[in-house]
Amino acid sequence: MLEQTGQKISIVNEAAAAAGRVIDVLDFDGSRGNLAELGSALSTVLVGGAVATSGLQAYRLETKGVAHVYVQPYAALAPLPGEHHAVFPGSLGGAASLMPTTFGRRWVDAGTGLAGRLSCAPGLSAALDGVDWHWRMPGGEVRQEWLVAIRPHAGGGTHVAMAGLGSGIAADEGGTRAGFRVFSALCRALTEVLGPFQVPEAHFLGAVRFGMLFEAFALGSIASGLPPSRGLLVDHGENIRACLAPHTNKNLHVAPAIPPKKHANALRSILPAAAQHLPVVALIDLTLFGSASEGVVLTPTHCFWRDSYGSIEFPWTDVCAVGAPSPGSETIPITVARLGDLSFPTGGRSDAFGALFWSFRSRP
Repeated sequence: MLEQTGQKISIVNEAAAAAGRVIDVLDFDGSRGNLAELGSALSTVLVGGAVATSGLQAYRLETKGVAHVYVQPYAALAPLPGEHHAVFPGSLGGAASLMPTTFGRRWVDAGTGLAGRLSCAPGLSAALDGVDWHWRMPGGEVRQEWLVAIRPHAGGGTHVAMAGLGSGIAADEGGTRAGFRVFSALCRALTEVLGPFQVPEAHFLGAVRFGMLFEAFALGSIASGLPPSRGLLVDHGENIRACLAPHTNKNLHVAPAIPPKKHANALRSILPAAAQHLPVVALIDLTLFGSASEGVVLTPTHCFWRDSYGSIEFPWTDVCAVGAPSPGSETIPITVARLGDLSFPTGGRSDAFGALFWSFRSRP
């Protein structure tokens, strides 16, 4: 689950970089539901074969007033290409898909002429110009069967789906890979060409895998089961010291015995500017050479976590479930409001952190 936690952190950060925010996360695996219910959604076509999906995460997001969902599937621990989904009021008059070709891509429709209109829409062309949908994994390159799919939705709306990348999307600072920046630009461009067409609901032309999951998650018939953030802060400073101080090591430090250089690096690299006033009660150093430029800072009220995938933060009151660590594990499974399941790094002290998180749960 550590790799999936890293991908989750990457996705949360990439959404924030595109001016979006994660509202809720559904972690879908054998412990949370029946993956077989998703049927054909659970295979990803590769050049030379297929990979079965063993789990997925569905993210409900809001970006500049637009509600949307991103679905991230996995094959064992490896992320696979995902899908972006949204629904808008207004219609384009039919279904169409942007399909990859030998030398590029082209719009296709079911004889409605919509493909020609979309090809000539300057805003849409600008949003998709130069976008990279290529994705490679050990064993071959993922062959995207479609890139963008549009269909008439119930009630006169338009359902748009975009194939996404399953790895490294948060590294896309320029917005040229098929991630949240591109999907946001695509949605803005589509709203400029929607009209008052009255057409019945229709299926996608492309082999969209997670359309039904989007409908269920966005409309609430499938729920993540996560409680909302409690919106309150509790001072756990003394509790953190009591649970962790007897278990310090080269990676886990508790105030006042945090090495000054590590403390300074953590303040500079891990704590955001708005949290610089908070006291550092404990520090988990996640770096190889002991600089603490990446790690987890425990303050009395919040957790601040930064690693190679990005940064997340949450109040301790948002920890809503704690699992048992595996023997010899460097992490402990926890569930956090809004973020879902995480593998929390413990600096080799999983039992101590298990006791700490259970003490959080026992307090009001």
